[in-house]
Amino acid sequence: MGLSLKEVSERTGVPKSTIRQTLIENGIAIRDFKNGSGKKHDLTKVRRSGNTPFGYTYLEGQLVVDPKEYKVVLDIYRQWTSGKSYRAIARDLNDRGEPTRFGKSWKHEVIKNITQNREDKLKKDKRR
Repeated sequence: MGLSLKEVSERTGVPKSTIRQTLIENGIAIRDFKNGSGKKHDLTKVRRSGNTPFGYTYLEGQLVVDPKEYKVVLDIYRQWTSGKSYRAIARDLNDRGEPTRFGKSWKHEVIKNITQNREDKLKKDKRR
C-alpha cells in the first residue's frame, strides 16, 4: 500500500523493528537507508514492485495463483466468455458484495484487465 514502517506501526500498534524483521524474513525487499551498506537482496526471492495481478500472489519470489482471488478470476472469465460486458460483470460482483483485493468497488477497467491477463495466460500455455 506504500506505507512507511512508521505508518504501519501506528496503524497496527506493532513495533517498527518487528514489522521490518517480518518483512525481511518473508523475502520482501525494504529500503536500506544506511549509505554504502553493501547488503544485496537475492532478487529471485523478493516481491517485485508494482501491482500483483488480481488472482495471483508472490511466494518465495515466484508469482503463483492465490486460491481465494482466483475463484473470482474464473467467475469473471466465465461470465465474459458467455457474452457479458465488462460493466455488467462489475455490476454483478458489486451487487453480490464480492470484495476486491483492497475492499473497493469493481470497475469495468479492472474486469477488462483481468480478462486480458487470463487470455494472455491461456495463449501462453497453449504455445508450450
